[in-house]
Amino acid sequence: MKQGESLIARNLAWFIKRHATNPHALAEAIAASTIWRDVRPVTQATLFRILSGQSKDPRTSTLQPLADYFGVSVSALREYDFQSLGFANYGNSVPLPTAAPAGGSYPLLAWEQAARGNDLSASQHTRAHFPVDLGPHGFCLRVKGASMIAEPGGWPSFPEGIILYVNPDLSAATGHFVIVQRPGQRDALFRRLVEGDGGNRYLEALNPAWPERYIPLTPADRLRGVVVHADMMLV
Repeated sequence: MKQGESLIARNLAWFIKRHATNPHALAEAIAASTIWRDVRPVTQATLFRILSGQSKDPRTSTLQPLADYFGVSVSALREYDFQSLGFANYGNSVPLPTAAPAGGSYPLLAWEQAARGNDLSASQHTRAHFPVDLGPHGFCLRVKGASMIAEPGGWPSFPEGIILYVNPDLSAATGHFVIVQRPGQRDALFRRLVEGDGGNRYLEALNPAWPERYIPLTPADRLRGVVVHADMMLV
């Protein structure tokens, strides 16, 4: 971290770069959204004060629209060093929004529930908020195990505890991160969908030391959804 740079400034700069935006466009997107119409707008001047380190401890009310826009909590912006750890998965599945749409609150499922593909409309599970619309059947999962931890320096990487935001209504394409139900397995599987020789498709574990790193995708496998975002939920 640069001398005098706050963790909040570092995180905001990282998210702005990942979203290929700038402080001016970000302030305009937040101002144009109806989600934050009842809160004080985040101006470009406010953003520059935070990013420059002049405002080292902004109010929660100032940070909330920024946290919502980037799909994280205010606590995460204050405490979690996204740039160093590189946990979040951005831009590898669907285009990022230029302004935050309505989004919603989605059930945080156990892996066996995701495998069953139950109707979630009446679910009473713990819920996670995400500002991007995951569709009427969207859900979340918490990563378990080390199969999707990339080699050192690799990105993206999904260590245990990361929250996956899943849209079951998206069509999976090569390169997408997907949730799969496999015959005879109780829990759903989280892997990257890749294409091999001859056009055959495989489920790839990012961990280079993982046994059976590449599993052929068979007609019996059922794709339960495409992961469109991932982050660490701290509160």
